[in-house]
Amino acid sequence: MADRTPRLRGKEWDTLRIATLNRDGWTCAYCGKHLEGKDAQADHILALENGGENALYNLVAACGKCNGTKSD
Repeated sequence: MADRTPRLRGKEWDTLRIATLNRDGWTCAYCGKHLEGKDAQADHILALENGGENALYNLVAACGKCNGTKSD
């Protein structure tokens, strides 16, 4: 089994999350809701567990509801 990309935490993740939200206009990629505060999340398109990476091309802005209802 190949090593998977580690999940980012802290400032490094916050920087990538904000870059994703800015790129996507603070709008959920799944439902179109305007995002604010803690509801503004960055979601991995291809999960880290499935070989995805912590990179802008693999992230989209998502609301908490949409991000919480999808699976790997």
